[in-house]
Order: sequence, then structure tokens, then C-alpha cells
Amino acid sequence: MPSRPLVIGIVLAVVAIALVRNGSSGYALSVWSLAMVTGGLGMSLSLLVTHAGMPSLAQAAFYGTGGYAVGVLAVRTSQDNLWVGLLVAAVVAGVLALALGAVSLRTRGIYFQIITLSFTAMIWGLAVKWRSLTGGDDGLVGIYPPSLSPLPGYLVSPQDVFLCSAIALLVICLLVRTVRHSTFGHVLVGIRDSESRMAALGYRTTAYRLGAFVIAGVLAAIPGALLTYQLQFSSPAQLNFVVSIQALLVVVLGAGTLMGPALAGIGVVWLQELLQRHTSHWLLVLGGIYIAVALLNPPVLAQRVRRRLAPSRGRHDAPEGSLEVVS
Repeated sequence: MPSRPLVIGIVLAVVAIALVRNGSSGYALSVWSLAMVTGGLGMSLSLLVTHAGMPSLAQAAFYGTGGYAVGVLAVRTSQDNLWVGLLVAAVVAGVLALALGAVSLRTRGIYFQIITLSFTAMIWGLAVKWRSLTGGDDGLVGIYPPSLSPLPGYLVSPQDVFLCSAIALLVICLLVRTVRHSTFGHVLVGIRDSESRMAALGYRTTAYRLGAFVIAGVLAAIPGALLTYQLQFSSPAQLNFVVSIQALLVVVLGAGTLMGPALAGIGVVWLQELLQRHTSHWLLVLGGIYIAVALLNPPVLAQRVRRRLAPSRGRHDAPEGSLEVVS
């Protein structure tokens, strides 16, 4: 049976979605849709960073692959069903994550980050050079709004695009929470804290880590596909390593909490939007804000706040600086 906080959270999320959908202009809804997509990308990476201790830089590869999958499907085959497109994006990204993970997970630490970043660069290069399939630097154009069949209509209006993106983010959050509280999720946390101990207990740690890598890849593909449908365009920019860096930053800003990356992703998009409106040097200001936040170390601050709010719980605290998850 769902816990009371979960039910309250879902109700509040539904109310917030309804208020934004019915009370925002078309332009504001487009920004909100992008914010939902960024939040979903951050949540997908949080499964690896916060739960499994794997700071991957390959999320852009799966995010962009999801976008290209629905783009190629729409342009090359004229398939325009939203649900079929999302399914194809998830499957293609899952297969790619399985292949990349089988190689990447042979490494640890900084070498894991380097190899995942290298794979992202390779996928980006493939998208740029394979013009007959991806359109090269020009990207894929002519991606029309998908059909919602068996539901009526097409994904055209800003209200519908926002609603679809918001529902996707909510579903991704629930899936990440479900994984976190499952046996699989508890094993991942154990592997994060002490892989050798979990291996000694008989767990196939590499298989669990690979499973988390694939799940994160599949979840990243959904926001990527929705962004392509929103823009009606897919380009190598979705595969840029900067996307992976931004996703990792969103996870860090989430302070190691379960829902933090979703809220941080939304906040980052709106912060960029507000800065662009007020200064032409917004990148400089944004970079300064990021540096300041990184120096403050949100995970450590969150742990200190939790200790002050619940000093008598007697729980074991994770070492300062680690991304411990709380529900």
C-alpha cells in the first residue's frame, strides 16, 4: 500500500501540473516542458550517482539516442504514434546502454568517467558523420507532432506537450523511487558502500551495476524523445557531452535526496531563462552560481540539516560528501 507521504506528494504534483497547464502562456509552457525534460534526465542519472555510486558521463548518449530514435522513426518510416516512438527510443537506448555498460563497468573511478565520456563523444561523432541517417550537422527536420492514438488528437498544443512532459517526469520519479526501495535498489546501495563486501556475500555486483546502467539509459531516452517531439527537430546538440555535465550538476544540486534532481533540473532551466532575459553575460553569471553552489557542497549541507532536525533517530550517517539517499 502506498505510503502517506507518497500519496500526498503525488496529489501535490498533480495539482501543480494542473495549475501550470491552465495558468501559463504558451511560451512559459514551452520553458516548463524543457524544465520537465531536464528534471527527467537528472532523475535518470541520480539512479547511478546517488544509488549506485557511478558518476557516469554517458547520459547524453542515451538522451540523444532517444531523440534520434523517434526522429529517424518519424522521418524515415513516417511512423507518427507517440507511444510506439517512446517504446522504440527506450529499446534502442537500452541496447546501447547494455553494450556501453558491458565495457565501461570494467573500470572504476576516474577511468569510468573517462570511458563513458569517450563513448558519448563517439556517439556524437557518429551522429555528425552519418548524414544519410541522422542529417549530420543539420540534424533531422520534418518531424511532425505525433499521434496520441488510441487517445484522440496529436501532441501539438503547448498545453499537451507540457502535460506529457510533466507526466513523464512524474512516472520517472516514481520508477526511481520504486527501484530505490526494492531489493535491487538496496543491493545497489550496498555495492555503492562496499562492493567487496557484497561480492563476498554472493551478489553478482557487476550484473547489478550493469542493470542499473541499463535502467538509467532507458529512463534518459524518454526525456530525449519528448524533447525531439517538442522541438520537432533532432540534432547532435542532444548528444553533446555538456548535456552529461549538466545532468551531473543537477544531481549534485539535488543534495543527495530522492526527488532533489527533479526539482534541481526544473530550477536550472528557469534560472537560465531568467538570466538570459536580464543580461547578455548570463553564461558568466550562471557559471559563477554553479561554482558557488559546488563550494557549498549541497549533499553535506543536507546531511547536516537532517542531523539537526532528527538528532534522536540514532541512524547511521553516511560520510560527509557522499550522496546518501533519503526517501
